[in-house]
Amino acid sequence: MNKKIFSRGGISNYKNEDCVYLNDSFGFVLDGATGLIKEKITNSISDAKWYAKEMKNYFIKNLRSNKNLKEILKDGISLINKKYNQFDGAKKIKSLPSASIALFRKLNDKIEYFVLGDCELIIKTSDNKINLIKRNDLSNLDSKNIKKLKEFATNKKINVVDALPLIKENLIETRLSQNTDKGYWTLSNCKDAIDHGLYGTIDIKEVKQIIGLSDGFSQIYNVFHIYSFEQLANEIEKGLSLDEIYNKLYKAQESDKLCNKYPRFKIRDDASIFDYEIK
Repeated sequence: MNKKIFSRGGISNYKNEDCVYLNDSFGFVLDGATGLIKEKITNSISDAKWYAKEMKNYFIKNLRSNKNLKEILKDGISLINKKYNQFDGAKKIKSLPSASIALFRKLNDKIEYFVLGDCELIIKTSDNKINLIKRNDLSNLDSKNIKKLKEFATNKKINVVDALPLIKENLIETRLSQNTDKGYWTLSNCKDAIDHGLYGTIDIKEVKQIIGLSDGFSQIYNVFHIYSFEQLANEIEKGLSLDEIYNKLYKAQESDKLCNKYPRFKIRDDASIFDYEIK
């Protein structure tokens, strides 16, 4: 099998709130949600970075277990929420740290997968069919906010990147709707969120390739349309490096620094990806 990972911070690697991990048995990408309210109680650069790292360490220790995958995820939420609540000021936090996730693991003769939030999985089967596994609740809310962003930019005759402060309250409202039926579901302090994730199994003999991406990397097909997700999987399988692919995304972002041609919340986000190929 071939295994590749890549992660790059949108601002700097020091501030990168993504985590990515891959071994022979499992892989995952986590995207910590950047705080919109100035709250921080952990000893990390941000509570989102702390949360994603704690989840990463938990998964590395527990995903080899034969225990039910959803139970592993729920136990992780309980454990890390307990750790978070030990920090001074935890009870006063309005916007709790959270993370999106795309995960797979080998269990006996099956591949299990799970997706929650706006991370995505691309799975190529042995007959070369390529499937995208993603939830749309968070991305739909983001699309509505980007539409408002564009409207403010047009009405105020300013660049999209400069209009972001004008929709801050909308972004906070969206964030505070996490893990509710009217909002979106993500890893945070709510175990019930796991029941809203996309879970499935595939016979391992039918799986050829699995790619996991944070939304900062999936911009390459969701925002800039440099590739389709099918083309991306094929190019990676042919040997195009993850660095080369990221460089194409980076150049596209640089060519639209004002975010007018490809409206988005910021010039670039943290971007992470793993590629797992069964030969």
